[in-house]
Amino acid sequence: MEADHSPLKHRLRPMRGLQTDRTAQVIIAGHAFMQNLRRGHYELRWRGDG
Repeated sequence: MEADHSPLKHRLRPMRGLQTDRTAQVIIAGHAFMQNLRRGHYELRWRGDG
């Protein structure tokens, strides 16, 4: 099994890191949103809630 992971590494290597500014923007925005959500800055409601 260990010897067979080389093709997987070659496939995943381009996905490492933040390759573009746009990717960095999306990751940072998502991270900030999750932090704010955990801190209670948003009130989430389901569509059925009045």
